[in-house]
This record gives sequence, structure tokens and C-alpha cells, in this order.
Amino acid sequence: MFQTLYSHLKYTSLLCFFLLLPLNVLADTRTGSNETIEQLINKAREISLWQDTEWLNLLHYNKEFSAYLSQVDDDRFFYADDGKTNPQSELIETIKNLYIATEDDNQQTQCRYIARSEWLEGRLDIDKTSLPAVKCSEYHEWRQLTHADSVSMIFPAYHLNSPSSMFGHT
Repeated sequence: MFQTLYSHLKYTSLLCFFLLLPLNVLADTRTGSNETIEQLINKAREISLWQDTEWLNLLHYNKEFSAYLSQVDDDRFFYADDGKTNPQSELIETIKNLYIATEDDNQQTQCRYIARSEWLEGRLDIDKTSLPAVKCSEYHEWRQLTHADSVSMIFPAYHLNSPSSMFGHT
């Protein structure tokens, strides 16, 4: 029964997609107004939100002298071209990307970076209804597979490149 319902929904969704295709081609993929986005960016700049310890921790930034450097080496982790070394531009690009709808919900900022998104929503009082509606199916599927009520974090070393320390202490 579930399979039949799933197939029906899949074909109905495809039909709606093709019927609405001409409208979608003309529509902007950004769900929030440019004014709203600029207001959020200005608010973030006013309170220097990019310097907040939580933001720096979410993106694994270390401050050495007067420069920042993220421990993450994968460029896909950052929206800004200089995101690895510039927490301010990464914050601004993340705010902009919150309002960009994608065809695959799992690639939308709210699903790719759940902690980042929720933190920004809380700190900037972002109205969730102004953001693209997402389902984050991959995240929910993963959550169902874990069967966990809580998580314990073990912090044996400052360096992520020390697996022997990580596994030895756990």
C-alpha cells in the first residue's frame, strides 16, 4: 500500500512539475525579498555576528594572530570563495543561501547545514515561514536509523588529524 501511495505521489508531483514548468522558469528561486536579506546582513554586521564564538566553532575556525583559518579542507563546506579564511563573508553568503530554493531539498542550506541555519534563525530572529519549505528527507532518514535519545561528545585532542588519540581515548 505504501509503495502504491508513493508511486502515485511521485507521478502526481511530476505532472504538477511539468504543468507548472513555464511559471517556474520565470520565477526567481529566491524566496525572501532582497530587502529582507539585506536587513539581515546589516543586522549581522551591526552586532559583528561573524565574531561570535558559536559561529567560529560551527565552521571550525582558529584565529592565528589576526587571521582566521578553518580546519575544514573541503571547499564544498563553504559558500564564500574565501570562506575558509573569512568568517564574515561566509556568514553573509550563508544568509543569502538560506533564501535560495533548490530542486532537491537535501541540498538546500537548511538541510545541508542544520546547525548553522538554526543558529542564524535564532540569532537574527528569522521568520522560518519566509524561508523555503524543506523536508530534509536524508537527515530524517539518518535520524530514524540512529535510534538515539542523546549524544555524548568526547573531546580528547584539539587536532582533528589525530585519530589515534581520538580512538585511544574513547
